[in-house]
Amino acid sequence: MMDLVGGAILPMVQGALSDATTMQCSFVLPVIELLVVGLYFLSEFKRNKYTPAQLKAMAEKNEA
Repeated sequence: MMDLVGGAILPMVQGALSDATTMQCSFVLPVIELLVVGLYFLSEFKRNKYTPAQLKAMAEKNEA
């Protein structure tokens, strides 16, 4: 999961967080990352107002 949200920096941040606190506490960081990805998905999902059936019909119309 880390590679989706910043594979070079965030593992180092999680390592520093685990050194400063506990290993269990450092796993809050991936939870935050997943929430950010989920919120991005929801924002993009709401932006696309077409249903899959409508998208398929538009694709078939464009092919003809």
